Amino acid sequence: MRTILTIQKKKFVNLRKATEKSILAPRTVRKLLTPGHKNLVKIAGVEFLPLEDLSPVLKKRAAQVEQEEMKDEQTHELDQSVIKELEFILLFSITTDRLWRQHLTRFQEPYLLDEEREKLAKTYSCVDALEGLSKEGHSLKSLFLAYSNIKDHFTFSNFDCSSYDYFTLKLKDMRINGIERSIINAKRSVIRLKKAVTPVHEKFLIEQYSSSERLKYKDIRERVNNAVIELGLCPISLSSVKAFLRNPEIQNTYKPFRLGWKWAEERLWPYLIREKPKKTNYLWQTDCTCLNFYVQGNEPKPGRRWICKVIDVKSRKIIAHRIGTYETAELVVATLRDAIMNTRTIPMEINHDQSSAYMSLRMKEIEERLIALGSFVRISKVGDPKDRGLGEVTFRILQTDY
Repeated sequence: MRTILTIQKKKFVNLRKATEKSILAPRTVRKLLTPGHKNLVKIAGVEFLPLEDLSPVLKKRAAQVEQEEMKDEQTHELDQSVIKELEFILLFSITTDRLWRQHLTRFQEPYLLDEEREKLAKTYSCVDALEGLSKEGHSLKSLFLAYSNIKDHFTFSNFDCSSYDYFTLKLKDMRINGIERSIINAKRSVIRLKKAVTPVHEKFLIEQYSSSERLKYKDIRERVNNAVIELGLCPISLSSVKAFLRNPEIQNTYKPFRLGWKWAEERLWPYLIREKPKKTNYLWQTDCTCLNFYVQGNEPKPGRRWICKVIDVKSRKIIAHRIGTYETAELVVATLRDAIMNTRTIPMEINHDQSSAYMSLRMKEIEERLIALGSFVRISKVGDPKDRGLGEVTFRILQTDY
């Protein structure tokens, strides 16, 4: 095992090895091993200390020892010493609080419990360490063996790879889509790119996608393949084109060029600069959706049910909901009545879409009464789900996870 271990761009000193290499005196090590040292980390009976806690002279001596060990070490060999060292690094990333707690802010979804959020953060820290070790030159086979050895001690969240092929596929997916997105969307199918998308492909794809011609994916693929074949590169499949262009970062950056600035001014920018409500019961969002399963009721055949809900944007709580056979005005009005009775408050603003239930005469009468009481009823535009983002996300979670 090395004297200096690099974990997520931070270096730690193995105190036992440092004593053998004469970097630290035994008396200094005994002082550091006193109980309660704030930066001392102990894993599997081995004590580690951050390199930044040492003096400049000791840091220089440790750097010389590190260079000597790297020259003598035979890389890419699957011996037990290398596997054991990789296990230590992965355990470090999971058990050290200041390494995995910095990733908690990446998982702030309201439906996640504290235990799930902590497990996701530790999984992110471990996968980030795997990615760093892969860039340093360690083979995927050795990384998989080290991962398999620690998998029995820690249950990974959405990263349970039982085979080497699936392990390599997951790492490839995380390089393409990012670690955070791949862990959260692990229940969905892994994106398999038939052909690798090179930076040259990306340049042509962005150029064709941002064109004002509004080309379809098939036409974009045809033009890009014609251009890259002339340069001597391999063509790409339609699934590769869709996987790259459906990236939210690509969509938000180049869609204004594709659909025009008028579309961006009306559909994109207002929701990027809009301030969140500062108080509860200030803004409500209401919507209806049809559930993706069948229910046996009083009818001779089982049928699907509609659910209507009212959600408070500030507290992100569903304050009222009802289930009905159809999306009717009575279902919508009853849900709004329950929301007002539950909170004993009339909100400053109510937002809904342009479905038939919300545009009915019965709903118009209720809106006139709410406006007379000081509330403002705002109708979202057709094909603009960003205006009701919280409500749409709630339904997506309901339909996919439950």
